[in-house]
Amino acid sequence: MIDCDAKKPYTIVKHAWCPEARDALRDTFYTDGEEIAQGVLSGRMELFRVNDDSWAVTEIMRGMLFIWCYAGRGSNQFVDRMRVVARLNKLSQVSFFSRHKGAARLWKRFNPRMIPTYQPGEVQYVFEVPA
Repeated sequence: MIDCDAKKPYTIVKHAWCPEARDALRDTFYTDGEEIAQGVLSGRMELFRVNDDSWAVTEIMRGMLFIWCYAGRGSNQFVDRMRVVARLNKLSQVSFFSRHKGAARLWKRFNPRMIPTYQPGEVQYVFEVPA
């Protein structure tokens, strides 16, 4: 019998760069993804496995936590968790780039600033982190 009410814990696990991540994130890359791969391999960026079915790459710079790419389900929960991580690290903002048409509606509760980028259809969402 399956318990439909059972809540699976939300997990975010730091992960080494691997072919599985490259394949999953491929559609989020501007080019071939080599800049992201090198960022993770050098330690400048971090790769995370989210709930065993999603991938994310983040970087901290200039007082902001950048979510460079995310592939999979649950981006709303991931942004929410990263706001907590940012606050604990005394960062003032979280930034997320997205080409997802429904992202503005999805993240409305966070009241992000929306900045169009030079990539067609892409928007940078900047979330303030409460102190």
